[in-house]
Amino acid sequence: MKKYLIHLLWLPVIFLLTACGERRETLYVFNWAEYIDPDLIRQFERENNVRIRIDTFDSNESMYAKIRAGAGGL
Repeated sequence: MKKYLIHLLWLPVIFLLTACGERRETLYVFNWAEYIDPDLIRQFERENNVRIRIDTFDSNESMYAKIRAGAGGL
C-alpha cells in the first residue's frame, strides 16, 4: 500500500517536470533539393536547441510562388 501511495504522489511531480520542459523554436528553411547535408542539420539542431523544417524547391520561381501564396510556416 505504501508503494502505491508513493507512486501516486510522484505522478504530479513527473507531470510538472515534463510539462515545464524546454520548448524548442522552429526554423523554416527554403532551399534547393539535396543542397544541405542532413548530418549538418542535425548537428545545428543539437548545438542551438532548435528544430529545423526544410522545404525544397526546384527553382527560385516555384519558391517565390509558394511564399507569395501564403505558405509561410509550412
